[in-house]
Amino acid sequence: MANFEVNPVPYLLKRFDLEHWARPARGRVVVAGNTPRRHEEFAIATLTPAPQPQNLQQLQQAITDVINYFERPRQVHIVSACPSPLGLCLLEFRSAVTRQAMINLSPHILPGGREIFLDEHDNGLNLRASPFSRVCWIMFLCFPLDYQTKGYIEQAVNLFGSVLTWTNNDNCKSHVSVRCSVLHISKIPRSILVCKPAAVGEAGHSWTVPVFVLNSQNNEHIPGDEDPVPDNGNPHPFPGVQPENQNDFWENIQDLEDVQQTNMDEGWVPPLVPNAAAAAAAADIGNG
Repeated sequence: MANFEVNPVPYLLKRFDLEHWARPARGRVVVAGNTPRRHEEFAIATLTPAPQPQNLQQLQQAITDVINYFERPRQVHIVSACPSPLGLCLLEFRSAVTRQAMINLSPHILPGGREIFLDEHDNGLNLRASPFSRVCWIMFLCFPLDYQTKGYIEQAVNLFGSVLTWTNNDNCKSHVSVRCSVLHISKIPRSILVCKPAAVGEAGHSWTVPVFVLNSQNNEHIPGDEDPVPDNGNPHPFPGVQPENQNDFWENIQDLEDVQQTNMDEGWVPPLVPNAAAAAAAADIGNG
């Protein structure tokens, strides 16, 4: 995980409001396969000094200045541009060759001494090494029969790893065995809930699937460089906003305790308070 400040306001849909709920610092989704490289003409542009993130007019003017620089002095057409939490904006060049040429010439100097730094679209400040520590077999029992397909099995495994091979025995559909590469054995739950969302006006439901680990083997890997969970539990605070000045919503005290436990599973050390109830009382937050 990478910790960095984020201002979500420029990306909100009209008439939508931000809600600050007590939530875990991070969740993991493992994507499988070799994704086709379909965005090689995109680059992250970072401007220094950066405009004030809360000033949307200043932000838009800075993006316009960057576009004008490339299209006039550089005579390079910008197909599209939009703000980016990873820098000033995400630029689309006409081709991957043009993008790479502009990256090679980085930093670019604007009038007044400002500098534009370019990086590949997937090489931003949110990138970290995340080695997979083991290869093992996972056995699911009682996996719902209608969901014993490749897509659903991959969804289940993607919570903690990536499917390498899998088999469901036609002679006994009570179990599904999957060979997978996993981030950490500790991330594999003892059971998963296969949840079916509700139709309009109806209650959803779930099936509990016991999970067992078989024949695990260590992988040779280099250490990761993920950032730890911050003390306040928020890896993406608003720029310039101190976490103690903002309280999160919660529906019951168990929510806070669940959030704390999930963060502790990621190595977080909780504040020096007896429990989530004491933390809530001290901060005078909740539903009243």
